[in-house]
Amino acid sequence: INAEYGGSVPNVLAFVEGSEGRCPVTQGGGDFLFANVDLTTGKSTVKTCLASNLILQEDEWIGAFNNLNTRFATGSRYAQNTQLIVFDTTTGKEVLNTALPGLAKAIHSADGFYWIWAMEWI
Repeated sequence: INAEYGGSVPNVLAFVEGSEGRCPVTQGGGDFLFANVDLTTGKSTVKTCLASNLILQEDEWIGAFNNLNTRFATGSRYAQNTQLIVFDTTTGKEVLNTALPGLAKAIHSADGFYWIWAMEWI
């Protein structure tokens, strides 16, 4: 969740899972979406929906918005399944989706093992 403060009402942009029915098929129809959440009421408004055929590695799930809330990156790794995926928060489209090939070797992991524990935009 990334905070945006407009006036005196705190609102956040959130990456939401488990929203079946909030995204019509014409807007992706998926289980994941970006929503604006009013923290004073707890009510959310769908900003954009992600594709229903999205495959998202969710174990040890870490994510972060950029400082403009225009991109959201999430990374995860479980066993040998790695994913770094970046979304455009306005359109819901994938900007990048990679398994980070060669990372274990580049960081000199003797057994090929690593975890993604944090994400930060630089």
